[in-house]
Amino acid sequence: MNRLLTRKEAADWLQIGVTTLWRLTKSGSLGSIRIGSRRLYRIEELEAFLRDRIERGPDGTWPTSI
Repeated sequence: MNRLLTRKEAADWLQIGVTTLWRLTKSGSLGSIRIGSRRLYRIEELEAFLRDRIERGPDGTWPTSI
């Protein structure tokens, strides 16, 4: 079953602030589900976001050397 997290729970899970979470969501870097006025986040999407950040680096570019 896909567990959905609230904004606060997702921000805590990622260890970032709610404002940063909002910016990532607004920019399209992080997907969310909107139900009424609520935004919910799938743990699978948060994990995929972190994997991508680890592989690419915080600035979003691929490393030039290993």
